[in-house]
Amino acid sequence: MTSRQALICIATLGTSSAAVAQDQTTVEDKPAEKQPGRGDFDAGGQLRFPSGPGDDGTYGTFNFVGLDLKGRYFVLDQLTVNGTIPLAPLHAAPGGEDTSMLGGFMAGPELALGKALGLRVQLGMLKERAVLLSEKDAPIYVGDLHFATTVGPWLKIKRFGLDLATAPSIVYEGGDDSVTGLQVPVSAAVALGTLVKASVDAGVYTGDGLDVRPSQGGRIALGAALDVKIGRIIAHAGAGVASLLTDPMGMYPTIKDSIYVDVNAKFAK
Repeated sequence: MTSRQALICIATLGTSSAAVAQDQTTVEDKPAEKQPGRGDFDAGGQLRFPSGPGDDGTYGTFNFVGLDLKGRYFVLDQLTVNGTIPLAPLHAAPGGEDTSMLGGFMAGPELALGKALGLRVQLGMLKERAVLLSEKDAPIYVGDLHFATTVGPWLKIKRFGLDLATAPSIVYEGGDDSVTGLQVPVSAAVALGTLVKASVDAGVYTGDGLDVRPSQGGRIALGAALDVKIGRIIAHAGAGVASLLTDPMGMYPTIKDSIYVDVNAKFAK
């Protein structure tokens, strides 16, 4: 090798090394996606189209339309205050009941004890027995407002490419006829790229006294959903059945009577 060839080789190697270093710098300097923290908030609304009894008792998708207004504010990175206002902009009057558009309001703290575990408490006022309803049920709000509370942990696990989550809670509502129940929603989600996520949702919801019998209001929900992230907006669409457990004297006489559809849009800052 001549001295001229050696100089060309060294120059070429230097250029390649600089290019590699530049690429590494670009990768390392690329800012990671910002995680929500102190001072940030999420807000949005969940529009639900559950099946519910109409004025004549016949079940239909548009007898009731639910709208749940939700918000979350980060007091600290691990501590948030969450609030929900359940509404029924469209509501029938099954059996001549005087149903209401306002279901009440709930708010309270949520503390993350790490990435996988947390604790949530909600306090507020809800219409009669409304604390026993899940987000898959018809928003049938009747009677007066009563003190209500829900307490429970949440758990998130990543396994086999799935995001598994559950948030069991004990629910209580006071009044002349107080009620106590158990709600155990479960979901398994998988990312389809960076902007789309598919999930399967299930849940066990009891009637009063932790009774799982369908004749006493016990339900097992099952459905699927798709989430799409568009900028700061997270859009959600799902469908399924509010209960695989049915009874002529229960909340849902047949599985067909429990079909639900829900859409959700959340703004994250």
